[in-house]
Amino acid sequence: MQKNQKTTVLTVFLVLSIALLATVPAMALAAGSETGNKTQESDGKESGEEAVSGEGPEMGQGSPGYEECMKRAEGASMFGTFSASDAAMSGKFVSFEYNASLGTISGYSLKVDGVDIPVFEALDLGIALDDIDATGAVFSADIGNYKIRIHNNPQGTLQISSPSSGTEVNISLMLAPGLGIGARSNGTSEITGLSIPAYLNIGSAGMSVSGSALTVSLGSGGHLMFMAIPSQGGSGQSQEYAKAVMNGSVDSELQVVSSSGSQLGQTFQYQGEVQMTVKTRESNKLKVGISSEEHAGKCVAVVIDKDALKVQSRDQICVKMDGNGMDKADSVQGVMDGKSQKAAYCIEDCGSYYRAMVYVPGFSEHELSIEETSSANEGVSSTVIGIAILLAALSIIAVGSVLYYLFSNKNRKN
Repeated sequence: MQKNQKTTVLTVFLVLSIALLATVPAMALAAGSETGNKTQESDGKESGEEAVSGEGPEMGQGSPGYEECMKRAEGASMFGTFSASDAAMSGKFVSFEYNASLGTISGYSLKVDGVDIPVFEALDLGIALDDIDATGAVFSADIGNYKIRIHNNPQGTLQISSPSSGTEVNISLMLAPGLGIGARSNGTSEITGLSIPAYLNIGSAGMSVSGSALTVSLGSGGHLMFMAIPSQGGSGQSQEYAKAVMNGSVDSELQVVSSSGSQLGQTFQYQGEVQMTVKTRESNKLKVGISSEEHAGKCVAVVIDKDALKVQSRDQICVKMDGNGMDKADSVQGVMDGKSQKAAYCIEDCGSYYRAMVYVPGFSEHELSIEETSSANEGVSSTVIGIAILLAALSIIAVGSVLYYLFSNKNRKN
């Protein structure tokens, strides 16, 4: 090939290389635009979606989609509605009877795989029950200035709490035949003889035991809680979370389900300080409003039905507070270890739902966003970016070849 032909070919090669190099930023920009468009489309609210949220009885009973959502919640082993027949309460997970004038609860049983498992033969609260609310997934009543709550969930949570100014009351509990109570450790005793692990936490309150009869002396700011730990999720972390609830480390929990284009939020307040409400839900993002009059840091939890948050795995979920990222821990204990320092969260896969446990270091009002990470969208655009990088590499090689040729020619002339 003659000199002028070589020059022409290399000139064309150089021009093409520079043109390819110039397209790289445009392609990267297009990839970013593609990612943004996909995110925007997936962030759109689902067609026909209606929001139903609230705490305890304020669950929107009778609202469109309520029954479907409740069925979904029961099917996902999250919570279920109570049905009442006079003073007999029955749900998928818990059943009992109450006598308001005597202040008693009797026949308290868990339901595991449809089988009744008796736990308490009787609870004598010593004071008449007042302001009874027995709708939705939470039974609640006042006992003087105390409060009793029973949750129709797989844990069968029963809690009695007193205000900081409450006077001491003695609460009598009679265990079902064949059950006993183990030694107390950090305020918690195991209920023995059940087919599933179950615990009673009374904190620093006094307790006397005589066979199957327990008497708990609950004073100001006292708290009594019974909770079972079913095999739902099958992970040690699930037990770790349940123990965090029992020892008072988790203030409140919001559970969210979705069915037939409707959604339902149910709040379970364990310490009763934090208010939690669903603000918006999209196919890959849930926004929750949280607030508390107490400014000290607290742990809260958001439990999300997998139909309500459509991601492939817990590794694709992140939590943001007020639009800012948070530290991600590997476990519930990891979140607990970081308390009083900075905001942190962990994600558990519990089979039919995800649980996000979040530590909020200071309170007024905040917004939590539980959402899909950008990894999926990054995967879509990574191919385009990869091609752009390859073209850039080829362009650089081409330009280098031209420069080398020119430099060699110059050396030969010299």
